[in-house]
Amino acid sequence: MHPNLSIESTASSIRKTFRLQHHDEGCPPGKVPIQRIKSKNVIDAEFMLPRHADVFHQFTKEFPGQHFATMYTRAPYSFMPYHGARATVDIHNPSVEMNQFSMAQIWVQNRHSSDLNSLQADNYQKTGCYNMMCPGFVQVHPTKRLGQSFKGISIIGGEQWVIDILISQDKSTGNWWLTIYGDEKIGYWPKEIFTHLGDGANYLEYGGWTYNSPSGISPPMGSGKFPSNNYTVACWFAQIRYVNEVYREDDVHRLNMVKYNTDANCYDLKYLFYAGKILGHSFSFGGPGGNCIT
Repeated sequence: MHPNLSIESTASSIRKTFRLQHHDEGCPPGKVPIQRIKSKNVIDAEFMLPRHADVFHQFTKEFPGQHFATMYTRAPYSFMPYHGARATVDIHNPSVEMNQFSMAQIWVQNRHSSDLNSLQADNYQKTGCYNMMCPGFVQVHPTKRLGQSFKGISIIGGEQWVIDILISQDKSTGNWWLTIYGDEKIGYWPKEIFTHLGDGANYLEYGGWTYNSPSGISPPMGSGKFPSNNYTVACWFAQIRYVNEVYREDDVHRLNMVKYNTDANCYDLKYLFYAGKILGHSFSFGGPGGNCIT
């Protein structure tokens, strides 16, 4: 049932430098956790979905107030699809007001004419739902689930907490799996719930996304600091990889990575290229937000 994929895990080297998230409490054998839907979850969903159900990439101008600081990559040839994306993400807790959001995400998409299929690390899809409120996701892990809060948050200038995320397509079934730390399978999205992701994706994206409040003030992104070479200050993505056309993980190629930033006065992104064995291809991103242009 687990995905048929050749993975070269980087979790062991990351553990030596940064702290990984762990949840020890679990369910009895044969059981899986189910999120209890509270009124706050419904309120959050009602805010997110009517406004953003059709927004999955930065080229959509229909909804002003969005801001992106991302790196995206395109398939080198139209007939060579991507079968997954992976990155280690620094975990911060930016302050947001009512009707704002601030996210760090991995997008796995297939753009087919006017129809767009999108998988994101928080399961915010065009079906108009996210996390475990979205039908179709099959939970298999006994302790970890979509929508679960993090125990540790990175401290600016101090200890850094990270999560290693892989979204990958199983070669045999075509299902899309969510895996963390190289070998912990959280669950999968059946291929049947998508119209154009059955044969892979043609677009990957990594980075930050915010939405401002009706007042026009945008929230902080990442750590709230502008990007720099200091990994204990700015928020960052490391070990940025993809799953290629033969279902094997590979490093992204710097010539195939494109920076996109909507407002350098509020946010920015600094591509650090290959930053050594532990961090691999990486970038820092974020900013304080405020009164942005769009």
